Amino acid sequence: MKTEKYMQNNAQNTPDSVLSSLLEMQECGTISKEEFETVEAIIMKGKKDEIKKLFKDNGLEDKFKFLYCESDKRYKLRVPVSLREKYNLKSEYKYKSEKEIIEEFFSDYHQLKLKNLTLDEVYEMWKPVRVKKIQQRDRSMHTAKKNFEVYEALVKGTDFGNKAFAKIRYQDFEEFYSDCEGKHITKSRANEIKTTLNLIWEYAKSIGLVDINYSKEFYLTDFKFTPKKVKPIKTPEERERLIEYYLALDTLYGYVCALMECLNLRICEVKALKWGEVFLDDLIIYVTHMVDHEGHYREYTKNHDDEGAHCVPISPRALEILNIIKSKNYGFKDDFIFLGKNDNFILTYEVNKTIHKACKALGIKKNFTTHDCRRYAATNAALEGMTTPAMQMAFGWKDRETAEKYIQIAAATKEHQKVLVNVLN
Repeated sequence: MKTEKYMQNNAQNTPDSVLSSLLEMQECGTISKEEFETVEAIIMKGKKDEIKKLFKDNGLEDKFKFLYCESDKRYKLRVPVSLREKYNLKSEYKYKSEKEIIEEFFSDYHQLKLKNLTLDEVYEMWKPVRVKKIQQRDRSMHTAKKNFEVYEALVKGTDFGNKAFAKIRYQDFEEFYSDCEGKHITKSRANEIKTTLNLIWEYAKSIGLVDINYSKEFYLTDFKFTPKKVKPIKTPEERERLIEYYLALDTLYGYVCALMECLNLRICEVKALKWGEVFLDDLIIYVTHMVDHEGHYREYTKNHDDEGAHCVPISPRALEILNIIKSKNYGFKDDFIFLGKNDNFILTYEVNKTIHKACKALGIKKNFTTHDCRRYAATNAALEGMTTPAMQMAFGWKDRETAEKYIQIAAATKEHQKVLVNVLN
């Protein structure tokens, strides 16, 4: 390779050569192969004017005004007046090693490149990072595939996808979602888009591309998407058969599923349950915490504020299951009810896998998930006449719309039952 030959020929003259620094940075992944070859080609020619041009072309000439000192085999950087005044530097010059100069250059060079990236380009950078994170946590790729599918179907190649990422603001989201309204997208699908964009913005924050996650700040309540087709809930008979099946498994995930069938909790709240929040004598669970999608324990529920905290009554069946779990000594580290392997939090995809296996074994053809337990509880509460404010408090919902949806479903169910009674009579 021409780099190795150059380094051999100049080993005595340049012990800390620019190219050796560059080569080391490329091997570590700090700079790309293309970037390495660009600077390598310029340095190989030995023309300082071309090196200066590289800096100038990338808008860095004001920061790096430098000369090469032959006697010291180092670059002499000229410090701009503004920096001299800011740091009260007495000398107009200061010395830096070649490696320091190259590292600072590429740090700024990358930032400049990032500012010109489009949303679609940032998405392509984020994809392998998303896959790697899921693989590291040994989780299912199902959610990642859904993220990629929804982005490529609805965002990629659009005006929104082609916008310069660092310049996207609140109004751009507004325009994008307004356009989505006209495409007859369901509310569920719109939420999938929002989740995916939120993950991309969080990634962009982590690499210093943006300071604010505008996707997280944006709410879809002002938009009217096509209502999602109501998914049929399980019958009381199906629910009872599932509970019996879960208890017969006599496993950690079996007891998780059985308890969820008896409580109106989200899976993220079940993961965070502690015995100190379960009052068996008073038949109440006080829900104040959650475990997020990255497996971190949070001092709030899904609503990210105190409004999300809610009390959940313990039914006789739930009490029975909690007593069984207590006798099995599951978890108990830091008072947690459920902990999986290596004292990590239980995994959502493993809970869903247990549910799917149970449905298959019992011949139930509905594709239930963890959230269907909550839907069942909400529908029953509405059928029993619970009011909107009461449902909001019991289920920890921030907006009235969710509670009202279940009340409407309950009203439609009662009307349907009346028609059936009339027909049978």
